[in-house]
Amino acid sequence: ELDFYIFEELLRTMERWKKQNRRLIVVSTNFSGRHFDGDGEEFLKRVAHIISKYSVPPSYIEIEVTESVLVKNLETLQKTISRLHDMGFRVAIDDFGTGYSSLSVLADVPADVVKIDRDFINKDITDRRLVLLYEIGKMVKIMEKDIIIEGVETEEQEQYLREGGFECGQGFLCNRPIPVGEFEKLYL
Repeated sequence: ELDFYIFEELLRTMERWKKQNRRLIVVSTNFSGRHFDGDGEEFLKRVAHIISKYSVPPSYIEIEVTESVLVKNLETLQKTISRLHDMGFRVAIDDFGTGYSSLSVLADVPADVVKIDRDFINKDITDRRLVLLYEIGKMVKIMEKDIIIEGVETEEQEQYLREGGFECGQGFLCNRPIPVGEFEKLYL
C-alpha cells in the first residue's frame, strides 16, 4: 500500500508542477518485488487506475523494481514491463549486482534503465572492482539500456565513474533527500 501511496503523491506533485507551468522531469518511484509474485495483473490495474486520475504523461514516471525480481518470476516481469511500456512508463532495474541474476537474464528484461548497486563503489575501490564495473557498464550499454551508478558520495568516486565513461549517478554527492519545496527551488 505504501508503494501506491507514494506513487499517487508523486502524481499529485507532478500535476501541481504541470498546472504551475513548471518543467516536468522524469522521476523514479520504487515498487516492491512482491507486486510481481502473482501474474502482475492486479499491479497493472492499480497503476493504470491511479495514473488515469492525473494529466501527468506516464513517460515522466520511471517505475523501479529491484534486481531480486529477476530471479523470482522472470516471465511475469517481462510481461509486466512490456505492459508498463505500452502504457508509456519507463522501467528501471534497481540495485543491480547485489542478487543472483546474471547479465544474460538482464538481456531478456525489457527495462530502460539499469541502476548499479552502490556496493561497486562504496567498498574498497580496487583496480579489479573498477575494471569489473567498467565492463558491466559496457555490457549494459551494448544492451541499449541507460545506466545509473548508485551511491556516489565523493568527488573521487565521481572521477572514477567519469573515467569509466559513465554519465549518470545518484547519491549524496548530488544531494541528500530533501523536502519537495526545497527540491522545487533548487531544480525546477
